Amino acid sequence: SSGIGEGITKLFSILGANVVVTGRKADDVQRVAKEVQDLSPKKLKPLEVVGDLTKTEFINTLIANTIKTFGKLDVLVNNAASVTAKACLDMLTRILALELGPKGIHIAKGVVFLASSDASFITGANLVVDGGE
Repeated sequence: SSGIGEGITKLFSILGANVVVTGRKADDVQRVAKEVQDLSPKKLKPLEVVGDLTKTEFINTLIANTIKTFGKLDVLVNNAASVTAKACLDMLTRILALELGPKGIHIAKGVVFLASSDASFITGANLVVDGGE
């Protein structure tokens, strides 16, 4: 419901996909869901699910609700920011944001490409989306 996930969700919506907006804060989920629906060419209503992606039960419920609502799950993007070495990740995120943020590097189009049939030949590779830096 924020950052990279928000950007990816919005681009998939602009391209006409059904999307799920999830996060821990209901206000953020509702805000992004409204923006996503407004961006959708067919005004498709996203599935809104509030919860904690560090909990296995929530993940199972999220996937089940997605399939129940849309009939299938084609693409799953996991960009939840919770890891064991959280302090290290937080510092790395801050450094990268300061260094790369001003360059306007965007990754949503790279994610959409990887989810498309155009990328069916790509296996076990890293797609570096760093604006040529």
